[in-house]
Amino acid sequence: MLKDFHQHQEPPPGFGRDFPGFPMSNLCVPFSRQQITILLLSVSLLVLIINLWFSLRRPKFRRLPKVQIAILSDHFVQQQMQELANDARQQFMSGVAAYQQQHWSQAEKHFLNVLQQEPNQPNLHALLGLAMLYGKRTEKAIYYLKVAVDSNCALREDALWNLAQAYLLETKADLAEEALQRLVALNGKYAHEAREQLRRLQPIRD
Repeated sequence: MLKDFHQHQEPPPGFGRDFPGFPMSNLCVPFSRQQITILLLSVSLLVLIINLWFSLRRPKFRRLPKVQIAILSDHFVQQQMQELANDARQQFMSGVAAYQQQHWSQAEKHFLNVLQQEPNQPNLHALLGLAMLYGKRTEKAIYYLKVAVDSNCALREDALWNLAQAYLLETKADLAEEALQRLVALNGKYAHEAREQLRRLQPIRD
């Protein structure tokens, strides 16, 4: 019964017919294939231009960092050994051997083991921070390098330089600039390179 009712329902008057001066065909104007192609190309070009604009404005800090490997003299190693307990000395020497061969993951492991036994060794913080930088563990490297920088250890200046590089890797321009200015003020072995990095960093920040 209901089925018959729907079959016999007539559409309302004027349904589906053209209105005066406005044909129903105008409600749907199809685009040609050429128009669609042009539209898609225009959108793609716009996206490319936007991405290029952002890439040009993005600071290129990753081109700047130059991590320095501190040279560990025999005197330094012997002095450090004297400051360590017997249980930590073998781990330290294994870390030094890995460090000098630039086996950074092994060096990190050994230095970390030493610091767990001897936490008040800022030189080891500097070495561990450097190993972590090369291991691409920048955030943790910053923590250990800051401990060394805030001390009067033998590797303090090396740690300060590498801390600046770590800040650059993390795109922390203000902190990197501050560390580089401290190196310039120290007028030590990194002063010239610090001035050069400050000069190169300024246009990027502007």
